[in-house]
Amino acid sequence: MFADKRARGGPLFSAPPRNALFPALFLALAGFFFASCSKPATPRNAAQNAAQHAIPPAYPFAADATAVFVTSGTGILPVPATSGPEIFAARYTPAPGALAVRVAALAASSGKAGSPPAILAAVNRFGLLRLELQPRPAAATAPENRGEGAYRLEARPLSTLFAPATVGGLWTLPEGYLLQLYRDPFVRDAIDAAAKGGELYRIDPRGEVSPLPALLPPLYSGGTPPPPRSADGALRPEATETRFEEGFRLFALFHAGNGRWLAEFRADTEQVVRSRHALFADPALGGGEAISRAAFEAELAPRRLIDAPPALRDAALALGPEPLLIHARGEDGLEGFWISLGRPEDACEASAWLARDARRALVIRSDGRAALSQEGRTLTFAAQPPVADARFTGLAVLFVSAAGASDAESGGLALVAWEKTAFPDVELAGFLVLPLPPLN
Repeated sequence: MFADKRARGGPLFSAPPRNALFPALFLALAGFFFASCSKPATPRNAAQNAAQHAIPPAYPFAADATAVFVTSGTGILPVPATSGPEIFAARYTPAPGALAVRVAALAASSGKAGSPPAILAAVNRFGLLRLELQPRPAAATAPENRGEGAYRLEARPLSTLFAPATVGGLWTLPEGYLLQLYRDPFVRDAIDAAAKGGELYRIDPRGEVSPLPALLPPLYSGGTPPPPRSADGALRPEATETRFEEGFRLFALFHAGNGRWLAEFRADTEQVVRSRHALFADPALGGGEAISRAAFEAELAPRRLIDAPPALRDAALALGPEPLLIHARGEDGLEGFWISLGRPEDACEASAWLARDARRALVIRSDGRAALSQEGRTLTFAAQPPVADARFTGLAVLFVSAAGASDAESGGLALVAWEKTAFPDVELAGFLVLPLPPLN
């Protein structure tokens, strides 16, 4: 099956017919391809030559080597080791970011309750991609084998959900993940289809998706008593009955921590776009409290790096004096923005991922310069963007090895999203799987 797909130049993860909902399709993948050694392969025939000279299937993938992938409407395409992502450019349809097939959100779970460590990626307009670390034999835990390991990739095309909507966010929950989709104003031909679908979905640790009730903005009234709060200021789910405004749909959601989920709702027509903002204790339970736009923006304003968790601060400072605007997320589901100095508009963009205990952090700039930090130990390195003029846009990290080790010597594994853009379109996009160096 897979050999035939390679010979035809097809994707290892193929999408189903439009508007069909498919279960997880691929539990085995073909390995990377090698182009002919007799003469250089041209971009036109590189993929075909690679298939003709393919090594035996390498499944699961080795976790100690960087792997590059392209996301496309026809599937997830592994890039041959001797070629570049450009060989798949003809299969990629350029589009604005909200409509482009790209890794739009990432989350990771180090594994518990019998679930293996995994990274989940929400691929815009396509569906879900799950990276799962493979259990290792007991012999693999020996120090001399610590750098070895393996992972498998499972693609789940979900065109019924993803084709008419845009990925808004993905967060790690105590048991699984929370996914947000929204209708982008560009998608005029899918308004009816989007209106029939949900906006929030719970995803269990194995990747099964189930819809949650739609959120509505609480009715804003200066004279309405505020909902009950706990001693630490968090909204209590048992808040009094709330009245809601109709006609609005969830547009953006942020997990600010401490029982605080910030939401923006929009009601847009051809003439005007109206917005509402709210604070929820748990998006799955609804309720909530209406807040002003000023309060919403104040909650999301970048905070000073000096006040960040030590591991995040140390990693960011190790990247040099240039101002950084860091979008930091972590396994605890929280997210926030941090600024090292200066104004956000003058800073270089960077992404960060923190371990559940916030003792470890990886920061990677959009240009690939990266730093890994834990308890005063910091290591800098560089991740090369796979395409000229590409930039890194987000990441999720497993700070554990395939052998199950979680100490600094194990390094870890990161899934890093990349994009090549020519405003306003994304011209090519994908991700790389990056083994992290150990902190010796």
